[in-house]
Amino acid sequence: MTQHRTVRATFPAILIGIVLIGSFVLASDQNRNSVNGTIWVANRGTHTIRGFDAVTGAIVRTVAMADNSQPGDLAYAKGYLYVAEEFATAPAVAIVDPETGQIVGRIFVPAGSRPHHVHASNGGNLIGVGLFGTDLVAVIDTHTNQLLGPWDTNPQTTNGRIHAAVFSHDGRTLYLTSDATNEVIAIDPYDGELFWRMTVAGAHELAVTHNGKIAYVTRRTANRLAVIDLEDRTFEDVATL
Repeated sequence: MTQHRTVRATFPAILIGIVLIGSFVLASDQNRNSVNGTIWVANRGTHTIRGFDAVTGAIVRTVAMADNSQPGDLAYAKGYLYVAEEFATAPAVAIVDPETGQIVGRIFVPAGSRPHHVHASNGGNLIGVGLFGTDLVAVIDTHTNQLLGPWDTNPQTTNGRIHAAVFSHDGRTLYLTSDATNEVIAIDPYDGELFWRMTVAGAHELAVTHNGKIAYVTRRTANRLAVIDLEDRTFEDVATL
């Protein structure tokens, strides 16, 4: 018999990233401290990340990030959390062991860039991090924890502002939005080769369907949700937000 439980929790006002590790299950008491079934969130205001039991809402662990780093987002891959330390003195993606709460390493990005949204590829082989305020996107190989990029989405300009960095299901294409230049961009995550770019006014966040044919894109300044046909690269608005 399937059991359901409602959990109520009060969260601070400035929570940004959120990720669920493992299945959402009703764990037995002896397994409550396992990282499986833990929801991790990033809190800009306290410069921490915190794990909550997905069933009970109990705090599992709190991890302090770099001073004044305002961690903006995080993703889980290959047993580790990758956390964007967006406003750190040396901007970086921190690698955190969720079992111990230890920061096991940092991958530094160019000074002046802001590691923003963090996404893992299907299977967790790659991590994509939009470097907000620049034309750049960082791609991390999680097997070596080495930076493949950063890739420049437009070598001809410096006025891009890369937001989302979302992988296709097969991991061979990385989709980006640039809300400063009103574009959706597709690149090869392994070498930064540009596949295509298209104009989508106000493009801000996106999600890609499992079959790789459709992307849903928020057009923030237009207050619209658009659907992009990724095969013919056309879009239409489907909702007002």
